[in-house]
Amino acid sequence: MSKGDKFDDGKAPIHLIPSEAIIGIAHALGMGAKKYGAYNFRGGIEYTRIIDSLMRHTLAYLAGEDNDPESGLPHTYHIGANFAMLEWMRIHHPELDDRYKSPKKDDDIHTSYEFAEAMIRFKKDKK
Repeated sequence: MSKGDKFDDGKAPIHLIPSEAIIGIAHALGMGAKKYGAYNFRGGIEYTRIIDSLMRHTLAYLAGEDNDPESGLPHTYHIGANFAMLEWMRIHHPELDDRYKSPKKDDDIHTSYEFAEAMIRFKKDKK
């Protein structure tokens, strides 16, 4: 059997994304389309509003809550949908990036994971 030419070096291996993730994200986006209108997010949403939603769903899931009480869908679907919207914003609406950015280069630790971990340890030690 011969093979035809296909020049796809460097292209994203989309087949590696689990179909369950794609379908779950679609369900969450579909719920959002019913609530806000299809493609509403493409009008632009500040990054931190999307990040806040992503983090609320992540924290609820980490606390043991599997499904979002409002939609009935798994929090993981909403986490994926928020990631997809944030990535779309990053590419198409960079002007809506309202994340805090330190004016000082040596202040970067204050926005890092390590700083958050240090603050949690500090609060635990004070108890």
